[in-house]
Amino acid sequence: MKRHGLATRTAAPRDQAGEANANWKAETAGKQAFHRRLYALHGKPTKCTVCGTTESEHYDYANLSGRYEDINDYAAMCRSCHWKYDDKITNITGKGGMS
Repeated sequence: MKRHGLATRTAAPRDQAGEANANWKAETAGKQAFHRRLYALHGKPTKCTVCGTTESEHYDYANLSGRYEDINDYAAMCRSCHWKYDDKITNITGKGGMS
């Protein structure tokens, strides 16, 4: 349009975050969507709330009770503490925890 000398309107800023978005699924969203909401609200974690380390390369938000829709039901953990919390070591080795 500008190339032909026609005036264009300026796009109005739109608020489409959260519930204002037409695709908002509220409590029926998946686990991945809830984790994306956490990162949007709280940013990337830099410290483990379990062991207190700040030296890890990877930090995750671990859900504490299985209620993924509750934004306050997550804790920042280093990957090691998160795996122990989720008992993934048992699933990998079949021998139980690393105690």
